[in-house]
Amino acid sequence: MSRILVKLAFNYCYRPDELYHWQRYFIYGLKMLGDVSFSPTPFYWKGFLSLVDHCDICRRAWFFAGRKIKKKSHRLEKGNHVGRYTIQYKGKEKRVVIDAADGREVRSEDALEWADIYFKSNMWTGISYPDKVRPITTGDISLTPKHIEFLKSLRNREEKYDLCFISRIWAGKREDPLNMVIHQVRLFETLAGLDCRKRLVAVISKKVTVSREAKEYVDRLEKNPAIEVCYRQKSLHELWTSCAASKVVFFRAGKHLAMPGRMLEYLAMGSCVVFDAKPFSHWYRPLIEGVNYVACDAGLKSDESLPPEETYKEIAAFIDELLSDPEKIKEIKRSNAEYYDAYASPEEVARYVIDTISNS
Repeated sequence: MSRILVKLAFNYCYRPDELYHWQRYFIYGLKMLGDVSFSPTPFYWKGFLSLVDHCDICRRAWFFAGRKIKKKSHRLEKGNHVGRYTIQYKGKEKRVVIDAADGREVRSEDALEWADIYFKSNMWTGISYPDKVRPITTGDISLTPKHIEFLKSLRNREEKYDLCFISRIWAGKREDPLNMVIHQVRLFETLAGLDCRKRLVAVISKKVTVSREAKEYVDRLEKNPAIEVCYRQKSLHELWTSCAASKVVFFRAGKHLAMPGRMLEYLAMGSCVVFDAKPFSHWYRPLIEGVNYVACDAGLKSDESLPPEETYKEIAAFIDELLSDPEKIKEIKRSNAEYYDAYASPEEVARYVIDTISNS
């Protein structure tokens, strides 16, 4: 491969720590390609890049520095999710944007105008985007190369559960934010009624705990003996080992109804994933229903309105039928491990970026 020179600009955001975390998965991938060098960053960011993954003091320093310079020109609030790269490869220099935001819309019109190629996570099927916008895999801010190797080691782990659903409950973003809470509570209550070995953990976000309207729904979960309710995130180790030890992992859309980055973790460990409904968004290599996941028909609508309450009852029958077909579960697990290695690892996502640049 020819030498690749990459420069990531930090002068379009006011939270460089957030920018780095949202771009980290792609940065890892570019570094894995081989003959890649990152040009020096400005001196006031240099050093933090190597420490931010492990040093809370550095993250806090970036946060306060960002707040101080927030009002300076070119520092855009939406820039925290949008990485602006200048990439030199095979004699070409391209201005490349990686928009890692969850929303279905292009995050930054300013960055779109600046870019030659604009890669967007969570492009929605059915929405028209400008020609320069290309799909890309959602980056997972939790993952490091060591994490990825650990997830791969969990493949084919001995099954302790039939079903696992560990999910954070938060308020939605659109007209009725309570709908997201109601929806997830209904999902937990439906799954709690299944007669199988299951682990159900509802992690309640702070914003939900202070909402009077949401409290009655949280109380319903706390009264259900089949559901563990907690107010702090489970450790990644506990989350991953529990899900890896389950025949089936249940999943729902993330914020803004996006494909959550956590899907990368389930692919890496080779999980059989059941969605509450078919995802709205797609990656550069689309996940295929029946091959990489199976989907019920009980998800929030595109405007975050609730589905009819009776549709939740169909989830139980759907999962019961899936659990009675161990060969199908085994095949989906195998397909997902293969998909991750071939298309979703940091290196392969970065290779897709470079190939797109080379062919443009």
